[in-house]
Amino acid sequence: MLDRLMNIDRRIIFLFIFFGVAAAMIWPIQIPIKPTRDVRAIYNDIEAIADLEDPVILLSFDYG
Repeated sequence: MLDRLMNIDRRIIFLFIFFGVAAAMIWPIQIPIKPTRDVRAIYNDIEAIADLEDPVILLSFDYG
């Protein structure tokens, strides 16, 4: 089974990828996004910094 999958022409694989990306662009999935209270507070803090004279901020995203 694995040998059969490994021998698929790469053009077929790219064709499947193309159709998958095109379908996602034509029919986007609508997922409702509801920000939490903490997210709104951080957003408001960052927007308040943007109103200052020297609006420089560094955000660090350390996962782990």
